[in-house]
Amino acid sequence: MKLLKQFKQRLSISKYYGLDIIKEEQIKLRSLLMDANKTINRVKQAVSILEDSDWNEVEENLIQPNHDSSTTKRSEPLFKIHLNNQLENDNTVILRFYKSVRGLWYVDIPEWGGSIDALEMVRGADEMLEDLSEYKGNDVYVQFATSTFEGSKRLIKIQEDIADGGAYYGYPTDMKPKIIWLCSVSDWYFGYHPSEIFYKNITL
Repeated sequence: MKLLKQFKQRLSISKYYGLDIIKEEQIKLRSLLMDANKTINRVKQAVSILEDSDWNEVEENLIQPNHDSSTTKRSEPLFKIHLNNQLENDNTVILRFYKSVRGLWYVDIPEWGGSIDALEMVRGADEMLEDLSEYKGNDVYVQFATSTFEGSKRLIKIQEDIADGGAYYGYPTDMKPKIIWLCSVSDWYFGYHPSEIFYKNITL
């Protein structure tokens, strides 16, 4: 009985000083640190891919998508539908990207029926859009194709991201090669993750 009384007394003191709240905050902080470590590991993975990439070899040994797999390619991807709906058959489509009031970049795809969060451009894709917009303005129009066209630049697929359903792409710059991550929405749009994506920012 004496031990039980002492335990209740200590418990009441702990609650009085808010130690139970402190413990809850410690649990929340530990969870945040775990999430931060996961993000750091993803960044390290991306940097490792970039540093270890032989760009000449990547160009010569492009990863070819499995066009026969029903899980990676639909019969009528939205990219193809957009191509068929164009007045000029130039095998390119134009997508608008816009910056929110919070400074986050999104792709504008009215046909997308999922969460808008999935349309956010992250992991290097946002930085690429800043470059294309020349760090001014809140939107940019980009012309895309899976084959080269006049004035286009190229994204080269480095590897699939099986865990998150996306893919890593690399592209050269004046300073050094950069890497971006495209989420599963690009797979939904193209019907698969193309080995090459050609692009060019345009003015409408």
